[in-house]
Amino acid sequence: MKYLTLALVVVSAAALSACATTRVVKKQPGKGGEIMVQEGIWGDARADAQKQMKSNCGKKKPVVTEEGEAVVGSTSTSKKDKSKYGSTTSTDSEDKREWRIKYRCN
Repeated sequence: MKYLTLALVVVSAAALSACATTRVVKKQPGKGGEIMVQEGIWGDARADAQKQMKSNCGKKKPVVTEEGEAVVGSTSTSKKDKSKYGSTTSTDSEDKREWRIKYRCN
């Protein structure tokens, strides 16, 4: 029974992480904004972003002005190695990126 419950939790977490998502990053009502888009196995993040843009623009037409990856942070990992000659420390950094769409209302 424990293993079945654990398996259900793991499968549920995997399914949720595979969903397409969007998030409003910036919004100027009736003028434009910026939306984060993350595609997934289930759902259509691009279509959801279009709905959000249309909702913000009202009767105006949303026009994409820029689209691409944006750096939103970084992660660093330090590693300390010891040898008979002493110890060394190395640090690796990696940028966290997400896809963003900037738009204006025409």
